Amino acid sequence: MLYHKIRKKNHIFFFGHRGAPQIAIENSIQSLSKSIELGSHGVEVDIQTTKDHKIILFHDDYILSSSNKKYFIQKTAYKKVVQLCIENNIPKPDLFNDLISLITNNPDTVFNIEIKSRSFNNSKILRYILNNIDQETLYNQCITSSFNYFLLYQLRFFLLYKGPIALILSNANLKGKISFSINKALILLLKPGFLHVSIENYSQSLVDWVHRKSMVINIYTVNNNSELKKCILLGVDGVFTDNHTLYN
Repeated sequence: MLYHKIRKKNHIFFFGHRGAPQIAIENSIQSLSKSIELGSHGVEVDIQTTKDHKIILFHDDYILSSSNKKYFIQKTAYKKVVQLCIENNIPKPDLFNDLISLITNNPDTVFNIEIKSRSFNNSKILRYILNNIDQETLYNQCITSSFNYFLLYQLRFFLLYKGPIALILSNANLKGKISFSINKALILLLKPGFLHVSIENYSQSLVDWVHRKSMVINIYTVNNNSELKKCILLGVDGVFTDNHTLYN
């Protein structure tokens, strides 16, 4: 896929984490476009579904009302989400269809689509993605990623998706020998092409293990030169960054 072609020509692969959030609102089409304009090799974007099955570009699990009441995105209708954004004086989230247009118009950019979900069954959002982005584009330009192992398992083994997928590992996944061993077993069963690992928990031994298993390791979130140099030194393949000056 496109990621590997770019990686071969560069010492490390740069993802604009949620676009260029130091310049424009994170996860917005404007932010993603700016990251691409400034020279990132790829962009990372978070998506999730509302109660009425609208797919929006949004990171947090919930949004607060003016009275500080939590409204969880997946339990809130899109119209209400927009209303809450207006209350909070923030832009309403862009829709997934807007992202599709951006992907189509930027064939030389990799799009890491992170699906935010805690559910076991994610067939609706997965089928929507598969049915609305053509297969060639998905396979060449897109990495489908998630913290949710069951979501990726469903995508790979029930929907028989053969395109690039990435399992995201948090601090909790890598703390302690037992937890790490369990996650290694799950990784070997899932066989993702990519592992996305927290900056707090990667090491030379982990990088070496990932490469021995013929996978790619990307680290999040790398925001300064010293962190970047360490990643390069340890042989990391790519980084997610909020700091556009690292790739600009």
